[in-house]
Amino acid sequence: MAGTSIANNWQKIQEQIHEAAQAAGRNPTEVRVVGVAKKQPVDSVEAAVQAGLRIVGENYAQEFLRKRESLEHLPITWHFVGHLQSNKARHIVGSVDLIHSVDRVSLVRKIGELAAGRGSVQDILIEVNVDSELTKNGINEADGPALIGSIQQIPGIRLCGLMGMPSLEQSPEESSRSFARLRELRDRWRSELSSGDVGHHLNELSMGTTHDFGYAIREGATLVRLGTLLFGPRQ
Repeated sequence: MAGTSIANNWQKIQEQIHEAAQAAGRNPTEVRVVGVAKKQPVDSVEAAVQAGLRIVGENYAQEFLRKRESLEHLPITWHFVGHLQSNKARHIVGSVDLIHSVDRVSLVRKIGELAAGRGSVQDILIEVNVDSELTKNGINEADGPALIGSIQQIPGIRLCGLMGMPSLEQSPEESSRSFARLRELRDRWRSELSSGDVGHHLNELSMGTTHDFGYAIREGATLVRLGTLLFGPRQ
């Protein structure tokens, strides 16, 4: 029953993505779903992958390691979407395709050190505290250029874009303005990248969750992070 329900959820999500993208004059294929599997059972993740999900996002290093081992037979691209502690980075760097939540120079240095030591390049997003909430992780707008400058100087890292989450107290319509600010910030920082900096591109915008992802798509989201809308309630 759970598998059927998840497959139905996936189909509805695809229809909503198609509708939102068309309303914005975008190609729906520009938008990818990150299935946020925090506290979801392995069986639910497997059902979502069988329905069509390809990107699974995890919030915690230990939960990621357990699930990756259990699901290694499936065609999953792993992302890390939670707050990443430097002492947990060794479990994540080189094991996921994209880290969404980079928000400080010390973490940049740790990721670069680990990636370079393994002869790899780790793709990352900068997490932006788009509404300047005191309780939220993420950098403030004023700190972005300095963090980007640090990233450009450290080998083993490729900056691919920005991630943000509006205040949960906002309506979807209010969140839309936050999404627009994040897009404008991405566009500005992307234009300021050195022309010779071919590795970094800032093309990705990870924004939009269960209650507001349609608005995020209209404002340019390329990655939408969906958890309970796809998998159902967490365990």
